[in-house]
Amino acid sequence: MTDTNKERAEFEAWLGPAWSRDTFADDDGDTLYVEDWVQGAWMMFCHNRASLAAKAPAAPQGDGDMLRAHAEGRVTHINNGLCPDIIEGHDTRDPECPVCQALLENHAALPAPPQGAAKVE
Repeated sequence: MTDTNKERAEFEAWLGPAWSRDTFADDDGDTLYVEDWVQGAWMMFCHNRASLAAKAPAAPQGDGDMLRAHAEGRVTHINNGLCPDIIEGHDTRDPECPVCQALLENHAALPAPPQGAAKVE
């Protein structure tokens, strides 16, 4: 049994007994269900299976990966206390926030601000 046949068997097992399982081959040789609703359900069934099978991005591992993930917008500060912002200031760090902790751990490795840059208070 091919993967497509296996998927189709799983779909038809899920499909309610009142719905037709009649199919036909279109001009391109693709197998389609006769009833439009069943064909649409089949397409979504396949799409959802593919989406579920797609690997989710891995959680950041290590401080460098955490900072990269923050820069890419995949993780954010928890903003629940001392995370840097316009109220607390840009030099504060929250001990509960993984992004803040990564900043603290990598502080020495971060490049210095450009000469003449004003420190934000």
